[in-house]
Formats: sequence, C-alpha cells, structure tokens
Amino acid sequence: MAVVKLKFSAYKSESDALSNTSPSYMYAQINPTGYELSFKNKYADITPVTAPGTQKAYVKPESQVLQLNDIIIDQTVIMYPITMALGSEYSAPTVYAYVNALKALLQTPYSSTHIPRIINVNWGTFSFTGICLKFVVNYTLFSSDGFPLRAKLNVELSGTSSQSFSMASLGFNSPDLTHLRTANAGDNLPLLSSEIYGNSKYYVELARINNLNSVFDVLPGDKVIFPPLKK
Repeated sequence: MAVVKLKFSAYKSESDALSNTSPSYMYAQINPTGYELSFKNKYADITPVTAPGTQKAYVKPESQVLQLNDIIIDQTVIMYPITMALGSEYSAPTVYAYVNALKALLQTPYSSTHIPRIINVNWGTFSFTGICLKFVVNYTLFSSDGFPLRAKLNVELSGTSSQSFSMASLGFNSPDLTHLRTANAGDNLPLLSSEIYGNSKYYVELARINNLNSVFDVLPGDKVIFPPLKK
C-alpha cells in the first residue's frame, strides 16, 4: 500500500474551506516525524485592587496551534525527483522551487483577497484548519556550486473557524463557568440573567458583582462578569 502523504490544501476563504471548493494543494515530500498541538484558555484578571491574590474570569478558548517540525525536502539521488510531492498546478523540480511554492501556498497573501489563504492540513485521520503564522526554512545541504539540495521546514498554524462555530464552542450560555460576555444594544441585567441562568431573578447579584448602580446600567460593549451562582 502506498504511503499516505501529509497534504496542504489552501482555500481563498473560510467558506471555500468549509465547502471544500477548488483547493490548491501540495504534498510533503517526506512526512514529518510528528506534530505538536497546543491548547490554551484565555482568562481576564478581575481581582479588585484591594483584594489579595488573583481572581480570573474565563473569556474564551484561544485558537489551537499546530506545529509541524522538520519537514524535509531532499533533491539528492536517494529522494529525487520531488515533483511527485506537488499538486498539478505546481512545477518545482528543485528544492528551492518547492520551498518557494509551499511558502506561496501557505504564507503569501493571495492575489485577489490580499490576505493569506485558509490552510487545511490532512494526514491520515488527522485534519487541522487554520492560518499560517510562521514559515521557517533551513537549507542544510548544497551542491559544489552552492545550489540547495536539502531543506528542513518548520511551519506553525493557528486554528480558525466560522463565527457561528466559535460562538457555539465558547459555551457562552453555560451557567457553570465564570466568564465574560460583551453586552449588546438593548441588553440589561434581568435579560442577561435570564439568558445565562434561565431566570431573571439573579440580576441583583449580577449588579453587585459587576459594581453597577442600576440593573439597566449596561452599555453596548461593556464586559459583564457571569460567575456560577447557587440556585
């Protein structure tokens, strides 16, 4: 059975990525030895000035970060040719040309949108969609006339998703986590209490926690703290 190669697919927009519309693509010539995924949560410091220690309010999960290390591109007799690693729209018979083609795919702004493309990394059962944060190339072997024969690539991508998916994954309506919510026009504490806790009666406690003088003293853009409350 043929070896499954790591594949980079690039889309002009997230909607194209979600619908898998006409991606440009390239394969890794040699699969990396592994990959690293980072997961972080973002918290805001809500500690009163006079209080000891720190109090944190959950804001949102940070974007996942995918790190692909030591992707080898080789043009020695053992690995040549490298054209088999490329999508049909690319022609890069040298290490230098391959690196430039992959950089254009992952990191260079797309001509019509003027921003880098959405990247899907697919390798066997693993799939990751994001944007390229860093593209590092290290040339490690050269011909007698200085022509690159081998390169090692490190690529870092930050996860991205549609707004609706992001909002759903944040758990903004969960009453069991301390978190912040940005108030919209027309919001007030009874309404927000009803949305978060299922009952408007907690508005007085919310006013106290957020140091508000009135249940209607909430302006669009204000950050409102919602801690777990005993019911």
